[in-house]
Amino acid sequence: MPSISPFILRLCVALLAHAPMASAAVREPPSGIWFWADKGAPAIRWVSVKRQGNDVEFKLDGTTIAVQRSGRSISFRLDNQERFEGEILDADTIAGTWYQPRSDYFYSSMATQVELAVAEDGWTSTEVHLQPRPFHLFLDFFKDGPESTFAALRNPERNDILSATRFRVVPDTEQPARWFLEAGSGNRKVSIPIVVDDEFIEMSHFQVDGTVTFSRARDEDLDRYYSRPRSPTHALSDVPQLDDGWRVKGVAEAGFDATKLNSLVGYLASQDPRELRPQLIHSLLVSHRGHLVLEEYFYGHSREEVHDSRSMAKVFGTVLVGAANQQGLEISVEEPPLPPILEAHRQPVTEEDRQITLAHLLTYTTGLNTSEDDQSPGSEENMWDQAENFWLYTASLEKLHAPGSVYAYSSASAHMVGSVIEKRTKTSVREYFHETIAKPLGFSAYHWNLTPDGTSYLGGGVYLRPRDALKIGALYSQGGRWYGNQILPEQWVTDSTMPRVDITPETTGLSERQFSNFYFPGQQAYQWRVDKIASGGKSYSSYLATGNGGQMIIVVPELELAVGFTGGNYRMGSVWWRWSQTIIGDYLIPALLSGPAD
Repeated sequence: MPSISPFILRLCVALLAHAPMASAAVREPPSGIWFWADKGAPAIRWVSVKRQGNDVEFKLDGTTIAVQRSGRSISFRLDNQERFEGEILDADTIAGTWYQPRSDYFYSSMATQVELAVAEDGWTSTEVHLQPRPFHLFLDFFKDGPESTFAALRNPERNDILSATRFRVVPDTEQPARWFLEAGSGNRKVSIPIVVDDEFIEMSHFQVDGTVTFSRARDEDLDRYYSRPRSPTHALSDVPQLDDGWRVKGVAEAGFDATKLNSLVGYLASQDPRELRPQLIHSLLVSHRGHLVLEEYFYGHSREEVHDSRSMAKVFGTVLVGAANQQGLEISVEEPPLPPILEAHRQPVTEEDRQITLAHLLTYTTGLNTSEDDQSPGSEENMWDQAENFWLYTASLEKLHAPGSVYAYSSASAHMVGSVIEKRTKTSVREYFHETIAKPLGFSAYHWNLTPDGTSYLGGGVYLRPRDALKIGALYSQGGRWYGNQILPEQWVTDSTMPRVDITPETTGLSERQFSNFYFPGQQAYQWRVDKIASGGKSYSSYLATGNGGQMIIVVPELELAVGFTGGNYRMGSVWWRWSQTIIGDYLIPALLSGPAD
């Protein structure tokens, strides 16, 4: 006899419990906010190490674990496929990489650079921060007029909201316990069945294996749903001076009008998540002349919490090219990246392969079949689905156009920049980033996407604190200097942010309609995008690194201003793309220009 799914079984029970009677009253639609969460694996591990002579013992969360040792190399693997690979640096430190496997909601494995403290003849513990992997769902029922009930489905981590941001709530005329969440009409109509009970609501969700059973949201759950649900005031927060590399200034000391910034914070803190196109800004940070002056968090996010950077992290490729040049490794933008990859795999190298340069990768003009249209074999989604070695996969793609002739934004091109960096530096992208950028700038724990073959992915998705992400913008705003330490060549900051390609229907080879589905007009530099911000009757040049959902670093060089956003508007570019103008142009620049003289 076939088994009955838990969802169907509960549906039958609910239907029997709510069976209609001859004179049944009109049913009331569901109301209130309902919540479900998968907390995921622990995001913090306590690793304890004891050294006695040449012997080293490990405990993980208080339990002894077996380790493998070969000379100075040391490693261990856990039952859940987490593992650590490191090296004993000296009597006090073991440094290495902690690897997390892929999970139900996060498609790639992650790598975290860690250092473990060691002491002679005693246990020393280190708190290891990993990439958190929770998955939250909110289902909010509300009235919009005397008759109509609507529902908003929200997912803070990925915005996986089942095709619509707002649904009509419609009763099933035959089964009293069942309702439908409906959106659209005709061939584009979406209709999602839900089972409603006094104590639970059940539905299916494509990201969840099995049935999602919602319970009524508690006050503490709503921190992730509302911008600031329990804050007694929406006033500007003080920015603390921490031991993380930043130097902090108060807004007035930095020359900003605090009244205007208070108005901005109040506006962001009062956003309504039920809107058809809500502004889900998770954080806003501002630096001026290299000092951190504003730091605000919303929707339950906080200072020490890492955030998915999505494609914003593509810009780390051009950052690392600059770091290598600062160290005298002389990476030229005219260097051809394809021949070394093809030769390493005994593939033939053509003259066309030699014509594609690093500059073409950095400006997305390789001519390879690598657009983000899902019909392209070189799109990010197809690459992750089909390839083990992303560099070889990309190098082997069909050449559709002459290099430099057509613009096609491409995660595959961004990732291939890493092949040049690793070839020249003789180390992995993430390790080189750690030594040349993260450590000098005082980064806290951050977590790097890995491709199926274990390569550091440069197409995006690094998880890091907003405070650390903005350091890249502040670094560029100060000509590559971090409080007197020249991290990047000043000339590279200028060269890498100079417009190289116009982003238009003509340069992309698309019709006006096709172009509007994929792009916003602008200009492309070396992975930085160049745009204008209007404020006070003047147009300011800016360059920015952007990622899906509203992950952005924006630099206004004329004002020595750098702004960082994180957000949850995934697949809603028309919302987060406006923040550059509506937040920086309409609030931040006026606050700076009208503030007290510094």
